Amino acid sequence: SPLELLERLEQDDRAAETSLHDTGRAAEPGLLKVLRGGSPAASLKAAVLLSRWQAPEALPRLLEALKSDPGHFRYSGVPYALDAYGEAVIPKLLKAMEDPDARVSANAKEVLKRMGRGELLQKKAKPAKGEILSRKLGITRRNVTNLSADRKAYNPIVMTFLLSPDGARLAYTVSYGGSGLWVIRGDGTGNALVTRDINPVGDFAWSRDGLLLFDEYKERGGYTDQLCLADPANAAPTKKVKGNVFEWAKEERKRGPVEVAEDLDDWPRETGKRIHSPDGARYVFTEGGVLLLGYRGKTGSEALYRVPGRDAKFWKIVWSPDSRTVAFAYSAIAGNLGMAMWGGRDQYLCVVDAVSKADEKIQAPAGLHFRNYQWAPKGKKLYYSTDDVFVLEFAK
Repeated sequence: SPLELLERLEQDDRAAETSLHDTGRAAEPGLLKVLRGGSPAASLKAAVLLSRWQAPEALPRLLEALKSDPGHFRYSGVPYALDAYGEAVIPKLLKAMEDPDARVSANAKEVLKRMGRGELLQKKAKPAKGEILSRKLGITRRNVTNLSADRKAYNPIVMTFLLSPDGARLAYTVSYGGSGLWVIRGDGTGNALVTRDINPVGDFAWSRDGLLLFDEYKERGGYTDQLCLADPANAAPTKKVKGNVFEWAKEERKRGPVEVAEDLDDWPRETGKRIHSPDGARYVFTEGGVLLLGYRGKTGSEALYRVPGRDAKFWKIVWSPDSRTVAFAYSAIAGNLGMAMWGGRDQYLCVVDAVSKADEKIQAPAGLHFRNYQWAPKGKKLYYSTDDVFVLEFAK
């Protein structure tokens, strides 16, 4: 009976929530009673159930839940409940975005993104100011995703990312919670949750026309995966398609290069393998702890970069679109106890000008590594990720 179900709701019986949802409006009077006088946990569950009918009495309790830990908030059902109120709740969420409590602000943004109203965040989002990283190479660095503000309440870290074919946007996943799939402009504005859900996302790739293909995992008595297609530019609904990301990429590669996002954890660079510049005039390869440079039609090679110390390992090596600059990561025996606790290796991202031989390197923060790095197809920009996605902009 509804009365028994309401008693079980007070006892934190999850099955009772489903049953009350199926009961329909017949349960509304009892839910209102729990909302007003039940325990805090039961009151919130009642508010979530009452949102189905946009009950005005439930809205204050749902807004109060914005003070929750962001990790718990995502799974509480409150974001879906607030979404049910539509445009009526947006002014309250915009006000909550300005709350000095970082949890309230982060949760309000989460709801707006899930509602597909990420454009409302753009009014506050401005491109981050760059810091001069290297004068000899004219490099300025900016934080693109800038998740650090949310780390006051929880600890989101970018897992990996992939630039769109035109280089204007990047898709990325986050380690905290299910993460979902996010898209942000290259200048750090317009951040939005493409999946509008927090289900974990596996492999993903961009199509040539700017669509996102990704594996999404949904819990149905155990995780199952499905292949989905989304249009982030037009906020089109996500569609299910057949196959998997790698099957699609295999077919697309017949018409040209296609890249699938992946972590670099297990991607050491094969010794001696030549990586040619886009114009074909130069190539590089590794030998021991040395990156060597060769030229088309000429024998022999010259040292372009020597890794300090011994026992170095090179990772992905990528040329800039203008065939002038080489970017790569390398790891070496850690020089401090703190890094030794994280596998015993320091990791660096290095860029070298193949003409002037000038170089610049960036060390990964303690406990982190370079998860991905990618040149923009237009302009001299190199994006990389550790805990956030950063962009290196080359003036020369």
